[in-house]
Amino acid sequence: MAALLRNRAEHAKQLRGLEIMSRLLRQGSNTDRARLSQCRLYTALAEAFAERMQREEPGARAAALAQLNLAYEQAIYIAERTLQGHERIVGLPMSGR
Repeated sequence: MAALLRNRAEHAKQLRGLEIMSRLLRQGSNTDRARLSQCRLYTALAEAFAERMQREEPGARAAALAQLNLAYEQAIYIAERTLQGHERIVGLPMSGR
């Protein structure tokens, strides 16, 4: 559970970085705003699926937490690579930077 809370905090920090970057880079395409929405949607879906898994199978709490932590770690990794301009490393479409 502590790892989940750390991952949520780190993910929020990375999303703030993406939001700042997208405001600074308003020229060209709007890929950064789309990436921000994708990250938010991805983690929202992970949260919803984990909650449903736990509700339907109370004994699956450990598996739900593991899946949720994995989803946050993946979203953090993608956000970090995007902020560094390395979208190709994670197979994402390149922004217009």
